[in-house]
Amino acid sequence: MSLESHSSEATPAGIADLPPDIQLVWHGVNDAINLRQFLASDVAWCELDVNPDPEGRELILRHDSFAERPLQPGEALLTLRETLPRLLDRGKSIKLDFKAGDSWIDAGLALVDRHHIPTDRLWLNGDLDLLGETTIRRMAARYPGAIVQVPLTSLPVQPERGEEFAAQLASLRGWGINRFSVGWPYRKAPGLIDWLKQEGHAFNLYGVRTLEEFLQAVALHPAAVTADFNFPQWGYYGRGSGHNGTYYAYALA
Repeated sequence: MSLESHSSEATPAGIADLPPDIQLVWHGVNDAINLRQFLASDVAWCELDVNPDPEGRELILRHDSFAERPLQPGEALLTLRETLPRLLDRGKSIKLDFKAGDSWIDAGLALVDRHHIPTDRLWLNGDLDLLGETTIRRMAARYPGAIVQVPLTSLPVQPERGEEFAAQLASLRGWGINRFSVGWPYRKAPGLIDWLKQEGHAFNLYGVRTLEEFLQAVALHPAAVTADFNFPQWGYYGRGSGHNGTYYAYALA
């Protein structure tokens, strides 16, 4: 039954009213303001967008690369190195979304090891062509119990190609991928969600912006929902990931 068919009295009043087996992820905790809002919340998981800094010296948190969007005047950068212990000290779980490959992935995994992140609180994500088979297999072997994920949009074969798509997902599962990410607008592909469930593929719904979308996403009962938590109605003031330099803004009444 979808949430739209519930009476208004049954509408969830907060995340305590949601199914406990759905992991909730605060999208794009990439700056000090969004980090502060997340740490003050009861949301367990955060997503960190992992990119190299402008000098190529260490990993920082930023959705856009500096080639896509140059460093802005007054922009303060959070490093992955300084952010991980703050999250772990508060008992939070961590999703790393790698935006750069090769040695940068190695550097990120070295920090995972240095801070002894428990594998049941670790989620590793990246486009398929960025990670590649060797890295995915290595992640799965190195962190048993962690979530290893790729977004469906990064796969060479898309759902419209039926049996070929199914064979591709089965092959990727063999590499060690145990979750696929489905964009909120893209979920409307005919029967995709039902098919993923039927075939036993765990999936995460991402790109969820408003509380209305969030409740609709939860009603589909995925393994996880990654949302901006731009939900003032519930006391969450997510800032957004900063994609294209855009953030949510709030005003005092």
